[in-house]
Amino acid sequence: MIRAIILIHRYLGVLLGVLMTVWCLSGIVMIYVPYPEISPAQRLQGYQPIDLAHCCRFDAADIADGEAVRQIRIIQNTEGPMLSVTGEDGRPRTLSLTDGHAIGPAGANRAAVVAGRFAHNLGIEGRAEPPTLLTGPDQWTVGLGGQALWKVPFRNDAGTVIYVSQSSGEVAQMTNQAQRAWNWVGAVPHWLYPTILRKNAQLWTRLVVYSSLIGCFLTVAGLWIGIARFRPRKVSKPETRWSPYAGINYWHHFTGLVFGLLTLSFVFSGLVSMNPWGLWEGGGVSAQPLLTGADIPWREAKRMIAAAPSLDLPPGTVQIRGAPFDGKLYLAARTPRQTLRFDDHGRASDPEVMELSRLLSSKTGPGLASLVELRREDSYYFGMDTPVILPVWRAVMRDTQATRLYIDPTTGTLMGQIGADERKYRWWHDGLHRLNFTAGLRRRPFWDAIMLLALAGVTAVCALGAWMGIRRIGTVWGRLRP
Repeated sequence: MIRAIILIHRYLGVLLGVLMTVWCLSGIVMIYVPYPEISPAQRLQGYQPIDLAHCCRFDAADIADGEAVRQIRIIQNTEGPMLSVTGEDGRPRTLSLTDGHAIGPAGANRAAVVAGRFAHNLGIEGRAEPPTLLTGPDQWTVGLGGQALWKVPFRNDAGTVIYVSQSSGEVAQMTNQAQRAWNWVGAVPHWLYPTILRKNAQLWTRLVVYSSLIGCFLTVAGLWIGIARFRPRKVSKPETRWSPYAGINYWHHFTGLVFGLLTLSFVFSGLVSMNPWGLWEGGGVSAQPLLTGADIPWREAKRMIAAAPSLDLPPGTVQIRGAPFDGKLYLAARTPRQTLRFDDHGRASDPEVMELSRLLSSKTGPGLASLVELRREDSYYFGMDTPVILPVWRAVMRDTQATRLYIDPTTGTLMGQIGADERKYRWWHDGLHRLNFTAGLRRRPFWDAIMLLALAGVTAVCALGAWMGIRRIGTVWGRLRP
């Protein structure tokens, strides 16, 4: 039986050992260079300050006064303040608040201006080149839903490229030459993320899931073999070796025993990240309706937006969002560093804890188990690459999943919801894959040292095993040749 498992392990190692080695090496790169995306802080910094001097008209909104409004957002467009509003039908309307006309798809000139201003606000130098319209995704936009994008390259040393959505006229992605180069040896091989695969989501999912499953079997088989072949030294015979192997085989046996469980941890948690067969479906209480209350009609939203120019907005406001709470509409004004919520009387006010407690304790909901102000990260609300907003209100509900809610204390909006399945996913994927179980382990550069040591050991296991298998095949092939 051991011989059969060794044989299977050997040739599976040839099949997958190289890929697992690549996974480990690319994981080291990803510690320092993640896949390109625009952070919330960068997006706010990149926006233009809103000028409401000539606000507000709604001629092209095409929404009935009594229709419920799901989402409201105001930012500065190339021509003035722009309103994006979504009604009951889920269809977003975009219109100019200066003259009320509908804003159509962005053309090349508008895309170049939007990208240029965004880059300037982020301190990126260089002149925007003529945009190119992408009707399909490229390597850095493959996860953006296949929307048409204007690709705007910049003439600078960094090789900046900004992508602008044709439908919304907003910046959707940003990369530079260094990110792109490092990601070809980082996220792209680590996630098996070349565009040709990601365009076929079903094929990509199956490839990642089944290669991870084979990797798990390969690792378990290797652990079993390593333990079965382990020979403790005898006191009476100190010259005996604890491994029957020599050379590269010896070092593969040794590193496999030391780092085998870590190898299994990384491969298994990578499998979990794909949510195979719907194991982690999520769920829990639907908290958003408890917080927002009754639907807000369009007539009320128009009244609030029309009053926006009279608000004492913080200097440099770049975004105004609707923040419904307890059946009332509030406007949340954001700068890159500050958020203020305004009520229908134009006063800046934060939600009271008693209001929040009353809403979450509603008879229509499951009830509230606890509500605390969280001033430090907990096990489910923390940031590794991007800092999280603190303090927040953390509510634990009395539903079957003991759902945790994280609520912005300034706007009363729901920032995160963690049910039982999400909590399991946090430990089985994030914990096992990134070894960030506690706040102490997450502290950098301590976390970097742990991850680098772990990945170095696992890389040695995989690389030695792959080389052994390849060398063995070469030997067999040499014997078979005439």
